[in-house]
Amino acid sequence: MTSEDIGQAEAELITLKYSRVEIRGVLALLGTFQQLQPTPIADLSIRQQYFLFANVGEFFPALVVLSIAAGASLQEFTTLINHYLNPDDAIAHPQPVISGKLLMAKLGLSPSPLLGDLLQEIQIAKAEGQISTREDAIAIASQKMLELNLP
Repeated sequence: MTSEDIGQAEAELITLKYSRVEIRGVLALLGTFQQLQPTPIADLSIRQQYFLFANVGEFFPALVVLSIAAGASLQEFTTLINHYLNPDDAIAHPQPVISGKLLMAKLGLSPSPLLGDLLQEIQIAKAEGQISTREDAIAIASQKMLELNLP
């Protein structure tokens, strides 16, 4: 499946009067399915798994069905299915460790894309088991800012 195919699918869904939510879901599904093709599911890093769930969200079961229809085995998806079925899972269902307001206050930040990036990196660090507390989250954000040469 190519980007052109995905664009054509979008045009057809619009013509058929599907809702924006349905169109976004189908496009996320197709895009994620396309990205998975060269990479075995078992080789996905925690970061890649985090973004997979962030992209497909509630459409994850449809991604599994689509992949199986294309020749994948259900066993390949066992780990991802277990993540998805656990509502407390930090990879499939991340819960904030720290609020953006608190992070801004602690690090002297303003609302910006950087803040969003730092919050996302905190979520990934939690999914990878690197942090569990607000203090850990602030430390990770501070480290990321140092890596970017930001004050």
